[in-house]
Amino acid sequence: MEALLSGLLFSSYIYIHAAFCISALPWDYTATWVCAALGIDFCYYWVHRAAHEINLLWAAHQVHHSSEDYNLTTALRQSAFQTFGSWPFYLPMAFFIPPTHAIVHKQLNLLYQFWIHTEVVKSIGPLEYV
Repeated sequence: MEALLSGLLFSSYIYIHAAFCISALPWDYTATWVCAALGIDFCYYWVHRAAHEINLLWAAHQVHHSSEDYNLTTALRQSAFQTFGSWPFYLPMAFFIPPTHAIVHKQLNLLYQFWIHTEVVKSIGPLEYV
């Protein structure tokens, strides 16, 4: 169900990129990949912050914070409704970033989130201060 919903909502990203792209960044250009990584991380930050500050979004997100342990099962505990509140934050990227890049970096960001939600990794060194 989640895959179907995400695919349906991501079709709006594809439509915006196809119909209203302001600047088509080249697929094989390194800067495009870097912009996609920074854009996804920037959007994720605001999605997560909004989920903590807007009551409706918090209602969907709080399940993720209801555990006493900080581990992978906590990271996996996501509400089905969280997708509805997060996808609009990524839509402005469609004016520049190709959908393929957005998909790849969204998944890399998701893997990173799983990695930091484990008690096995004690420190990520200087990256903790970024």
